[in-house]
Amino acid sequence: MSSQLEATSAILGEYMLKGWTLTDLHCEECRVTPLMREPEVIAIRQGRDRIQFCALCDGPAGDDQTRESPQAAPLTARSPIPTPSTKPAESPPPSSRQTPLLDKADHDLAAERISHLLLQGYSLLSATCPHASCRGIPLVGYPKREGGASRRLCVGCDTRWHFVSRVKIAYAKSRGKVFEVCHTKGKVREKSS
Repeated sequence: MSSQLEATSAILGEYMLKGWTLTDLHCEECRVTPLMREPEVIAIRQGRDRIQFCALCDGPAGDDQTRESPQAAPLTARSPIPTPSTKPAESPPPSSRQTPLLDKADHDLAAERISHLLLQGYSLLSATCPHASCRGIPLVGYPKREGGASRRLCVGCDTRWHFVSRVKIAYAKSRGKVFEVCHTKGKVREKSS
């Protein structure tokens, strides 16, 4: 049972990192898992209706055991989840000055950790971690406490962000250091005490 939950969480996290939406609609077959909906731009680009699927019943992209379901009819019938036909342009080799980016295994681990946090009541935020090494990893919001501040977490670098309202500066404590982030400039620098 727990391996099934872990597999479903991993699929949900993977597709959320790809920009899919976790809907408030639940699968009619298993009645537990929320449906995932693909980004509208992908469907428009490919000239078709948007796809939505159940991570538990339909499995990951390319799963040959997907089943047709009348529930997905408003968008499209369930089918193997296509991957976008356009491939990203190859980037030049990183220079020695660049911070190495996370590889696929790190992104998969981040997706799995995000999935587990979502099941614990955390929320997926539209903001991404400002650290260069975590490019593309979305922040998750802690469950709200009454009167509490907006706290955020990056699962890629384990940095906890505390955002101050009406001020465009955020502070993060990571491994005993305090960082200051200026959102208007998008730069991270170590804060002097």
